[in-house]
Amino acid sequence: MKLPPLPLLKAMESDLPCEARPFLRLAERFGISEAELLEGLTAGLANGLIRRFGARISHQEAGFNSNVMVVWQVHADEIERVGAVMAAHPGVTHCYERPAFPGFPYNLYTMIHGRSAEECQQAIDSIASRSGISSYRALRTTKEFEKSTPTYSQLLTAGRLQPEGK
Repeated sequence: MKLPPLPLLKAMESDLPCEARPFLRLAERFGISEAELLEGLTAGLANGLIRRFGARISHQEAGFNSNVMVVWQVHADEIERVGAVMAAHPGVTHCYERPAFPGFPYNLYTMIHGRSAEECQQAIDSIASRSGISSYRALRTTKEFEKSTPTYSQLLTAGRLQPEGK
């Protein structure tokens, strides 16, 4: 699979401006047309270069100042059912399965964001009740480190990847 030209790749990995035509503004910033950017995104989705296009908000700025990773011990036969129940809960932002380890038998993980620790605990209690799972540990966040978006264009400029046409 060939990578797109560097300006298109840089535009695709950049934040969208919050305005009426965000793709136009983004394209202008990287010296390509809005049509080129949209064609590149469409092609990237079609050929698998882009698997998903998502948005991330700052949960603190939105008023969600408390969060907790809850690890659940779920029998393998129940993982699909329980995972669906947990993922559907409005307080859950992430839900995924991981292998259990000796001394750490938890295999289903949920991330819960709330406006307070009490709201997070209410979500945990609700999830436990709805799923029928009572074996869990709540791992409270003590410090959040910086999040970053992958920048594949840096790999291109470092010569570790080759864009289309090179």
